Amino acid sequence: MRLNRYVRHYASSEKFASGQVEFSKHAVDNTLIRRIKVSEIQEVIATGEVIEDYPEDHYGPSCLIFGYTEKGRPLPIQTSYPQQNPVKVITLYEPTSERWLADFKTRKRLSEETEKSVRVNIRYVLELEGKLYVIENVPAQIDPDTGEPLFSVETVAKLQELVWQETPPVRVMETPVYRFAG
Repeated sequence: MRLNRYVRHYASSEKFASGQVEFSKHAVDNTLIRRIKVSEIQEVIATGEVIEDYPEDHYGPSCLIFGYTEKGRPLPIQTSYPQQNPVKVITLYEPTSERWLADFKTRKRLSEETEKSVRVNIRYVLELEGKLYVIENVPAQIDPDTGEPLFSVETVAKLQELVWQETPPVRVMETPVYRFAG
């Protein structure tokens, strides 16, 4: 793809070192859930190749970079175009053989029924105006590529009702709070 020449430039240059890279919350969540280190992301961006181009993406022009970490971990990373400042890491995930061919660079064509079969109930967590809302058993369809939950119109309307009308909780949880800076 035409973007390949830019990938090594921004990864091997000072973009990471100079703080010209930002992560979406979704990308941060995925690094924590999947234990993907920043150093692994840097490795893949530095040595990977652009396997998909999204010039009309709703996040802005972006691309999917695929590569292997030094330990051999396959890792696709969607970022804004490398020439943008700052570069935004939009999402990253571990590819599965259910969705990708053996090279992890080519998506499998799945039937519409297979696409919709990944339905689960999740715990939805939201912080709003100093309050932490935890809503259990929320129906979602999990995006097979990114692991991101997707919600129906009906589910969103019910979430809005629960939060906006301050419905009394069914139980109260204790949760630890950490300080980022010391």
